[in-house]
Amino acid sequence: MTAPRHVFRWDLDKTYLRTEFDSVRDLIKSAIETAADKQAYPGATAMLRTLSNTDGYKVCIVSGSPTQMRTVLAAKLALDGVTYDEFVLKDNLRNILRGRFRALRAQIPYKLPALLAFVNGVTAAAIGAITGAVIVLARRSMTDVPTVVIAVATVALLLKFRKLQEPVVIAAAAVIGLVVYPILHS
Repeated sequence: MTAPRHVFRWDLDKTYLRTEFDSVRDLIKSAIETAADKQAYPGATAMLRTLSNTDGYKVCIVSGSPTQMRTVLAAKLALDGVTYDEFVLKDNLRNILRGRFRALRAQIPYKLPALLAFVNGVTAAAIGAITGAVIVLARRSMTDVPTVVIAVATVALLLKFRKLQEPVVIAAAAVIGLVVYPILHS
């Protein structure tokens, strides 16, 4: 899995969909609308479709809409030709059943853990991709004893001196390579 170049976090209500929920009437209207009835802001559909269909981009939709609306919201996104990598909705029914009525309006305590979990997943994928690239490069480049010695010495130095700057290591390895190569190939 290749790590994405960019991750876009997108909210649905009032940024993608024209959603009003300032009154009970608005909430009821929003809850009973079909996917075809929901209206997107001009340009939002084209932008989200482009982001979701571009290689190296990931789209994470995090919305305060209740999980009971997943089917209609996913259908609206499908109608608009929008794909996504993750779709997280708020479990308001669970909050009501637990008597957590303040959580119904709170957005940051709900959205932050979902965003952090997504970022952690992307970070793990990036680390895996980088590790794979290092293994491939090491197999292709370590073909003689001096190269292996330089690689082992570099790893040892980086483990011993945590604050050793990478450009210094690269410059030192380059100088050693320039000195050793003519000696071995003369």
